[in-house]
Formats: sequence, C-alpha cells, structure tokens
Amino acid sequence: MPPRKKTRSSGETMWTWIQDHKLLLFLLLVGILVRTYHFGAIPPGLNQDEASTGYDAWAVLKYGIDRNGFHFPVMFVAWGSGMYALSGYLAWPFMVFFGLSEVTVRLPHLVMGCIALMVFYHLLKNISDRSTALIGLFLLVINPWHIMVSRWGLDSNLFPACFLLGVFTLTHALTKKRYAILPLAAGLFALCLYFYGTAYVVIPVFLFLTGILLFFRHRIPWNISMRSGIAFAIIALPIVLYVVINQFHLTSLELPFLSIPRLSGVPRFQTVSSLFSSNFFHHLLENGKNLWNLLLHQDDGLAGNRVPGFGMLYPPGILFAFLGLIVCLQRSVRTKGKDPSVSMLLWFLSAVTVGLLQSVNINRINIIVFPLIFFMTMGIRFFWEKNRTIFFSVIGLFSLYFLFFVHAYFTWYPIDVKDAFFSGLREAIASASEHTTEKICVTERVNQPYIFVLFEEKIDPHVFLNTAEIINPGAEFQGVRRFGRYTFGLDSCHDATYGAYVLHRDERDIFPSQDYHREDFDVYSVAIPLHKS
Repeated sequence: MPPRKKTRSSGETMWTWIQDHKLLLFLLLVGILVRTYHFGAIPPGLNQDEASTGYDAWAVLKYGIDRNGFHFPVMFVAWGSGMYALSGYLAWPFMVFFGLSEVTVRLPHLVMGCIALMVFYHLLKNISDRSTALIGLFLLVINPWHIMVSRWGLDSNLFPACFLLGVFTLTHALTKKRYAILPLAAGLFALCLYFYGTAYVVIPVFLFLTGILLFFRHRIPWNISMRSGIAFAIIALPIVLYVVINQFHLTSLELPFLSIPRLSGVPRFQTVSSLFSSNFFHHLLENGKNLWNLLLHQDDGLAGNRVPGFGMLYPPGILFAFLGLIVCLQRSVRTKGKDPSVSMLLWFLSAVTVGLLQSVNINRINIIVFPLIFFMTMGIRFFWEKNRTIFFSVIGLFSLYFLFFVHAYFTWYPIDVKDAFFSGLREAIASASEHTTEKICVTERVNQPYIFVLFEEKIDPHVFLNTAEIINPGAEFQGVRRFGRYTFGLDSCHDATYGAYVLHRDERDIFPSQDYHREDFDVYSVAIPLHKS
C-alpha cells in the first residue's frame, strides 16, 4: 500500500500562514496602533461638525427625531444647509452600549480606517501583485492624511473609504470574472452619495467612464447589468429625492420609516459648486489653479486636515505620485485600457473633476488621496524593478517622515489644535450646569456654541425645538441666541441674572476673582458668582 499522505493540523496551517505573511501582519499592527493610540483624546476636544452629527444621530436613536424635528432623516438639516447623516447612524451600535461621547462619534471613522488598510492591500493585489500591494499598504499605514481622518469624526471623511470598497468590489469582479458581485459594487457606489456632496459629481463621472470601459472591454451579462442598475437606483433614490426637493423648493417628504427634509437654509451642494455660475470658465481656471497649488503644497491651513510640514502624502510624495501616474498611463496605453490599473486612473480623473468644479480644501478633495497613494506606490515600485538601492532609500526616507510625523502628532499637534477643537469647552459646560440650576451664559467665542451644550447635556431635542431662538433664520449656517436656560454670547447676557458663565480664556479677566469663583478647563473657564457658588 502507498504511504498515507501526512495532513497538516489547523495549528500548523495557521502558523505557516503567519510565517508567509509576517510583513503584512506587521504593517497592519503598526497601522492599527498609530490609529488607536490615545484615541478620543487626540485631537483634543470636539469639532462643531462632529458634535452636530453625533448629537443628531443620538437624538434620532433616543427620541426618534433630530434637533430640527425630522424623523429618521436621510440628511440632517443641522445648521440649515445640511449635513450627511449616515456617518452618525454608523455610530449607533457604539452609542447603544457606550452613550454619546467623542469616542463613540469617532469610532466609525476608526473602524473604516482600519478596514481600508486591508481593502487597499487586496485592491492592489488584484491590480498588480503581492509586492506592489505591500508597498501600497506601507504607504497607507504611514500616510498622515489617513491617520488623521481615522481619528476624528468629520462626516465627509468616510466617503473615500466607502468609494474604496466600491472600487475594490468592482475590480475584484472584473479581474476574477466574478460578475455576480457587480450589484454589490453598484450598491456601494450608491451608498457613497450619503457621505458627502462631492459624490454627486464623482459617482456619475466614474460610473459613466467605467460604463464605457465595460462596454468595450468586458462582456457583462445583461441580467447582471440590470441587477446592478436596480441596486444602484433603489439605494440612491432617497438622496436623489433630497436633491430634487431642495433644488426645486418642494415640501419635505415624511414617510413612516424615514424623512427627506427640505432644508431651512441654502443647501451646501448649491453654494460650493461653480457648475451653474455665470462666470463658469473663469471659475474653472481659478479652481484648477487652486487644486494644483493644494496638491503641490499639500496644505490648506485647516487644523483637522494636516499637521504643518507633513501634508497629505509627505513632501516628496507628490513627486512619486506623478511618476506613478505616468507609469499607469503608459501601461494603460500599451494594453489599450485592459490593464486593471485603469480603474484608478478613472478614479483620479473623477476626483480632478470635483477640483475643477469647486474651490477645494483637503476635506473637499479627500476622494483624490487614495489614487494618489496608489500612484505613489507605482512610482516607488518602478525603482524596485530598476534600482533596489534607490528603492530602499525611498522606503527609508518615508519611514523617517513617518517617525517625525508620529512624534509631532502625539506631542505638539494636540497643543496646536486646542482652539480649533474647542478643548475644555464640554467640561466647562458640564461644570457650569452642575453648579447651578439658574440660567447659564455661554461664550460665543466658539463655532456654534449651542451644539456643544446639546451634546454635553444630552438635551431632549423637543426642548430645543420649543425654546430655540434662531439668530439668522434661512441662512446657510444658522446660529442660536438662546434655548432652555442657556444664552450664547456675553453681549446677550445683560437681560437677566445668570448662575454661571462659560468663558473663553481671553474673557476670564472680565470676571475678577473677588466676585467670582473661577475654574479653568484648558481653553475655557467657568465663572460662578460667589453668592451663587
């Protein structure tokens, strides 16, 4: 009898897999650690848009309505011009168990950021090979933009991750000829429309260009194409209705399971685009110049988008991205569009279209970063084939940049952005609310201070709806003078006696220590009249 073939145990198989993927696991470990270390505390405090999305999502979860009174809205009215609700709804599982906090608002971004690491690796593996995928994963793990967007909760920053999932699914279907999953890709692209307004341009342009490519290069069964179109249409329908309602000033649509609101202010998708401007070509040129300068300098001056000196890709990154773009264009021409990297070229072209139609900052053009990292990968991969010494020197250079970035991000950056994230404000509001049952005056040295009161005190949205005094009704960004027992702005606090004052650090001297008990919370303070303490 022939000898029986020895079979490996599951433990041996797992150990063999680990040995074969040591570098992959190491990169993933580094990526997860740098995104989770001191999570919730850095950046310190909370941005007003994080607070807005987080509070509205929590209010819908607990009371069934957002602060503007809409039942499960597909879009939060927020300040009046709309904010994307899906990022808030993704925080629901965390809010159910841990309540409303900086951590629970930011956790969807952390989870999507970590998922994106593996998805990007497998996308590049489908497009090229394992070596290229590892280079790309390395560049994404250390990428300053991606580390930052994984650590705080701006609604628009989930758009690139969702689009990445769509492109991966599409590319996997085409390279592996698994056309049955194309409806899933279509659904993911439709879902992108709920994350950010730039998707209203990116998705149609990308799908149009991809459709042309599929028509000429792939034989997609008609029933798969039909199912993909239906999946896209069903998922996209509510957001399409939202655009129609607000573009043509129709009334809000209230359904038993969701609502599609007519915004109280001017929709953001109308104000940021120059598509319908009378000086369209002038704006096109100006927007193009702005996009070029942004890519070249990688800095828009906004604290949440970059650490000064490191940019989106690190300073040398754009040079390698340009080289990689040339490499991909040559491959695409040589293969007459059959090379799988053409999907990243179409992604890049769709992103550039956004940059031409509006004046962009980093978060408005965030959809361009993944293709830029891909082009960087291809540019550096070029030296792997041509000159290994240069290749390892480049890897060493970017590793040094990463170490300097990590040091900066976890040491002086949190101090530098305290004002931008209103560090200490929530603690000051909590302290004031605990010290007195009387009226409280809150500084207006905050972007939309009322949202931080709603967030910190977890106030019933019905109370806000019944008592809020809007300063500028119908504006794009509507402010609140007062609601409940809270008044905003020291100039508005002369009409009554207040039990506590929440102050910016520059206002502390207005309330002398002989008359007020004062407690400091980083950038903000609480002043309690001594006879009230």
